Amino acid sequence: MKDNDFVIEVNGLALGETEFLARADKEFFAKNENREVLDADLKVRIIALKQRDIVDFDVSAEGTVTVPCDRCLAPVEMPVSVSNSFRLRLHGSDATIEDDQEEVFLREGTDELDFGQEIYDYSLLALPLQRFHKDGECDAAALAYLSESSDGSRPEATDSPFSALAEMLNKKQ
Repeated sequence: MKDNDFVIEVNGLALGETEFLARADKEFFAKNENREVLDADLKVRIIALKQRDIVDFDVSAEGTVTVPCDRCLAPVEMPVSVSNSFRLRLHGSDATIEDDQEEVFLREGTDELDFGQEIYDYSLLALPLQRFHKDGECDAAALAYLSESSDGSRPEATDSPFSALAEMLNKKQ
């Protein structure tokens, strides 16, 4: 992936609709110093609708991101589907912004808009908080290892680190 795949030169846009296509892969997330993403295959689509003094952007990303499973630590592929809209005002425009619409600003003297950070952020936010395989698909060896105690036997309820705390509370009463 090239560094400028998500950079759009706003002043160079023609009036009307322009479509930009790019991919966000493993290197894209690694460039952003993300070690949690093991692999990625996201198709990114940016549609720019330039009017006289505003540009509306519709940004979407569809595909998969591979992360470690929270249960067995084996790679698990998670679907990602995100979309967002932004409005850019050009040259002191007085165009109104709707309540649910985000507004993008350019630094003075800049005519490029980089959507890389937005794609990165929204893709990670689309991942569920708990990331694990479907039932029965986790690495059985890892699960067996995690459910055994140090002597190879199955842990009992009294082997819980909280059982000692429960005993202390019971003694106080």
